[in-house]
Amino acid sequence: MRRNYTIIKDTSAANSAIATVLMFAGVMSIISIMLVSIVPVINELEGAIKLSDADAQFEDLAEYQVKLAQRGLPGSSSEMKIDPLLGKLDWDLENSGIWFSSSWKDQSGLSLRNPGNFNNQFDIKYPNSEITSYCMDDLHVQPESKWIYAIPDIEGKLIISQKNKLSTEFTGSSFVLVHNEEIIKYKLTNNEIIEIDITRSDLGDQSEITSDVELSILLINGNSGISFIKANNEDHRGSGTIWKIPLPTGENTINLISEKDTIITWKLGQNPELSEYIEKVGDGSIWSKNIDLDSPTMITVESTNSAKLLLDLNKDSKNGTTNWPTYEGLLLGSEFLIPKLEGTLVISNYELIPNQIDIQGSKFSIPGNGMMKLDWPLAGTNGVTKITSKSDVEIRFSKNDFNNEGFLTSGISYLVPSDTGSLSGQLFSTIWTGNYVDDNQAYIYATLAGSKASVNFSGIFNATGELDSLTDNSLYLSSSTGEGKLNLSVDNGQSIRVMQIIGSDGMTELIDKGSKRCLPLEIFASGWIGVNLPWYDVSELTLAGIREAWENGIHHSGANLQLIGKSKDTLFSNLANAWIIQVPAMKYIFSSSISNLEVVNKGGFVTTNHPEGKSSLIHSALDAKGNQNLLGIHLPITTPTPQSVISGSSKLKIELKVIDNILCTNEKSMEVRMGWNGLYGDSIINWLSEDLEYSEDWISFPNQYNLLSDYTGWIKGGDGEATYHSPNNQIDFSLTFTAISYEAQEEGG
Repeated sequence: MRRNYTIIKDTSAANSAIATVLMFAGVMSIISIMLVSIVPVINELEGAIKLSDADAQFEDLAEYQVKLAQRGLPGSSSEMKIDPLLGKLDWDLENSGIWFSSSWKDQSGLSLRNPGNFNNQFDIKYPNSEITSYCMDDLHVQPESKWIYAIPDIEGKLIISQKNKLSTEFTGSSFVLVHNEEIIKYKLTNNEIIEIDITRSDLGDQSEITSDVELSILLINGNSGISFIKANNEDHRGSGTIWKIPLPTGENTINLISEKDTIITWKLGQNPELSEYIEKVGDGSIWSKNIDLDSPTMITVESTNSAKLLLDLNKDSKNGTTNWPTYEGLLLGSEFLIPKLEGTLVISNYELIPNQIDIQGSKFSIPGNGMMKLDWPLAGTNGVTKITSKSDVEIRFSKNDFNNEGFLTSGISYLVPSDTGSLSGQLFSTIWTGNYVDDNQAYIYATLAGSKASVNFSGIFNATGELDSLTDNSLYLSSSTGEGKLNLSVDNGQSIRVMQIIGSDGMTELIDKGSKRCLPLEIFASGWIGVNLPWYDVSELTLAGIREAWENGIHHSGANLQLIGKSKDTLFSNLANAWIIQVPAMKYIFSSSISNLEVVNKGGFVTTNHPEGKSSLIHSALDAKGNQNLLGIHLPITTPTPQSVISGSSKLKIELKVIDNILCTNEKSMEVRMGWNGLYGDSIINWLSEDLEYSEDWISFPNQYNLLSDYTGWIKGGDGEATYHSPNNQIDFSLTFTAISYEAQEEGG
C-alpha cells in the first residue's frame, strides 16, 4: 500500500539553528583572534620574567668575578648557585676576542679587527707611521697553557727558579724536564732554586722544559758568561723595576743600568734588605754589586726608575757574549746606552752602504754589509755612554780581549734577523771568522718561533731544513767548511730564532717558546691590513681541543702584539702594543614570542638580545670608565674547568677560583683603545662613552677631538671600538687579566 507523507516546513526554526551555528562560529573566530593577539603577549611576559631572573643571577655572577679580579690572589674563591628555571645554560667561544691597545708615539693609535677568535689571522690599522715588523708573545692566561723552554745540545747546567714573586698550589709550581730520553718531574716552591746538570745527547734528541708557571732559567756553559735578565715587570722597552734572579755558584756581578738617578733596593737570600742611591754620570747611571756564593742563592732587586739588569758570572774571566739591546729594547737600532765595562763591542751594519756611529763626539765608520770591533770602554768617555748611529746597527758586548782574532767571540748570544730587529725573524746574515771556527767550537741552534718554517742555509753552512711545532724539532749545526759568511733565510712559513754558541763558556737566560714570535711587515697601514698569527688556526676545534692546543703551545692563550716601525733615525722603534684575549661567554638561552634569546655574562658585563633580538647592556660590574688620566682595568677571564657542567637546565653549585693575575702593562700611554668582538660590542662601547653627550665642546664641535678639552673618557668609534681621550695629557694605563676557573656541579650531585 502506498503512503503519502506530508512535509512539514518550519522556516523560523531552521533560521534560528543556522543563526546559532553562525554565532558560535563568530565567537570562536573572535576567540581565535584574541588568542593570536594575547599568546605573544603572554609569551613576552613569560620571557620578561625569565630575563629578569637570569639577569639577577648573572649580575651576581659578574660582581663575584670582578671582585675576585680586583682583589683576589691565586687561590681566592667564591661560591654561588644558579637556577636556569625554564631556560638553558651554555658556554660560547664564538667571537670571544677582546683587545686593548696602547700607543707610545704622539698622535697615533692602533686598531684591531676580529682578533682572538682562535684563527691564525686578524686585521690591524696604524696610519701614523711605516710598519717594519711585529712580534707576538703568548700571555699564558689559561692554566692549561704551558711555558716551554728549548734546551740546546750542550754540556752545562741549568739554574732554575720561579719568575714571579707569588705562587701557590693553584698556579702549579712544577715542571717536567725531557732530556736524553728521560722524563723527570720536579716540584718547585717559591724562592727555591734547582740546579740540573745537562749532557750532550748521542742521539741528538730535543731537550726541553715544560712548566705550569713562568720560570727563570739560566743556561750556563762552562764556568763564566754574561747575560741580560728579563724583569718581572718588563715594560714595552724591555726595561723594568723588579728582578728575581737565581744566582749561580761563583762570583756574580749585577749591573743595573738606567737613564736616570735611581735608588736600588736588594735582598739576598735571608739577609736583610739593603738600599743604595746611584747618581747619573754621563748619559746614565750604573749600579754594580759583586756577590760571591758557595751555592745558588735567590736575590731580589728593585729600582725606583726603569732599568736593565746585566748579570756577569766570574767577571775576571774573558769569556761571555750578549746581545746589547737598543734604547727601544730591540736588537737593531740607532741608539744604545752602554756603561764602562771592560770588553769588546762587535758592531754589525746590515745596510749596503757604510754607516757612521757617534760615541760622545768620537765617530767611527762601519763598512756596508760589514762588521767592526771596538775596544771598550773607549778612552775619554764619561760614565755611562750613549752610542748613536746614522742608521740601524746591531751591537754585541763580549768580555773577550779586543786582540782576539776574528769577529766570533766566546759565549751564548743570538743571531739578529735584519728584517725584524728582534729575537726571531726570517733573514739572518753574519761573518764567522776566528779561532773558534778552526777549532770546531762554533755552533748554531735554530728553533721555531711560529707554527712552521722551511729554512735555507748558505755560505759556511749549506743545508736546508723543515721545522714544525707539531713535531717540535730543531736544528743544531757546526761549521765544517771554515771561515766565511753565514746566511740563513726562511723560504716558506714563519720565523725562527737562532742561538749562537761559541767556545766552551757562556751564559744566557732561556726564552719561552711562545715569546718573541716576530715577522716582517713592510707596509704603511693607513687602512685595514691582514697580519698572520704565528700559531695554528684552531677555530674549528671544541673547547676540549682548544685546551689541548693551549697545552701543546700550538695556539696562544692571550697574546701581546708589539708593533715595530719607523721613527726618527731608526726603522725599529716600538710604535704600539696590543693585548688580545679570548673570553668565553656564559649564556642563559630562552624564548619568548621569538626564540634564541639570551642573557650573556662575559668579562664582567651582562648583556642580552631581549626583546626581539636587539642587543643591549644590562649591567656592568667592571669599572672601566677611568678616572681622569688614570685608567685601570682588571678584566676577569672566566673559563669552565674540564670537570664542570657546561650546559643544561639543572640547578648548579658554582665555585669561582682565581688561578693567576697577568699584568699586561702599567705605563704612561699616548693613546688607549679597546675593542669587543661580536654582537654586544657596540652596546658596551655606548655605555663606556655615554658621558660624552654632556660635553659642551663635543656639542659645539662634534668629532673634533683636538677641540675636546672638557671631557676625559671613552669616545665611541666603529665596529665595537672605543678610544680613551685625555686632553693634553698622557694616560696612566694599567691592564690586568685575571684567569678564573668556573667549577659547576649539579645541586645534590
